Amino acid sequence: MHTWCRKLSRPGCTRESQLQPVVRQLFSACRWLHELGIAHRDLSLENVLLHRCHGSGGANCEVHVRLCDFAMCSLERSCKDGVRGKRSYQAPEMHLEETAYDPFLADAFALGVLLYAAAAQDYPWNSTVPDASCDRFRYAQSVGFRKFLELKRLRKKGPTMAQVFSEALVTLLEGLMHMEPEKRLTLGESCFM
Repeated sequence: MHTWCRKLSRPGCTRESQLQPVVRQLFSACRWLHELGIAHRDLSLENVLLHRCHGSGGANCEVHVRLCDFAMCSLERSCKDGVRGKRSYQAPEMHLEETAYDPFLADAFALGVLLYAAAAQDYPWNSTVPDASCDRFRYAQSVGFRKFLELKRLRKKGPTMAQVFSEALVTLLEGLMHMEPEKRLTLGESCFM
């Protein structure tokens, strides 16, 4: 888990509130990239930098989000040039060799994984690669993300993620990480209007 996430409170409502300004800026930055016709294709906790700007006398401390590592970005709207990004963040359609995928929708999936990881202090799964033997991802694929959250525990004997996360967060995650890209939430880019 990346350092900027470790400094927040335990998973729950307080942590969600602490994450809101970061998530807003992150979604805005990603939407801005998409409006420019750029898909990042490697969105992850490691590629989000936080910059603190201090007002005079240390008052009004603001956090500014910076995205980094554009080595895998694409200017194409349809990609078939292989899988990009880290295994746990990859949208499932990226692994379908016979079809091209929309990198903007793959970015939305990665944002969902990033948001989940930041809110839960854990990743939902290790990999979305079909042959990687990741039981958690296969389960989420077969029963749906909401059902997955109803059964996945925060700690081995702790509450389920559906009990820890607010309903608004569960709904947002469910939409961003929808297994079918055509049903996935977008960031409101004009290309989807």
